[in-house]
Amino acid sequence: MKKVTLLIPCLLAGLWMGSAAAADPHGKLTDEQRARIEARCAENPERCEKVKDRLTEAKARCDANPAACEARKDEMKARAEARREACAADPAACAEQRDAVRERVKQYQNP
Repeated sequence: MKKVTLLIPCLLAGLWMGSAAAADPHGKLTDEQRARIEARCAENPERCEKVKDRLTEAKARCDANPAACEARKDEMKARAEARREACAADPAACAEQRDAVRERVKQYQNP
């Protein structure tokens, strides 16, 4: 359950903010990303507030225990690197998994 608990906010943040590669290298949002977020918030303000609350809570947890937060970041980076290597080794399986995750996220967003 803990992996799912960590996975869902990460997936939501990724979907919410778009590609991290497109973001400013200093962690700021691009104008396009900001416009996309504002459009989503206009469509569903309640969901937007929930996401903002979760992000605020996560920031508070990291402020309270920076070491745990850094450890979690390092773990996520290692997992991302492992995924990149697995995708390079077997792109077809990676595409299948990506499509399955996108489908689950769609079901989560539109119950």
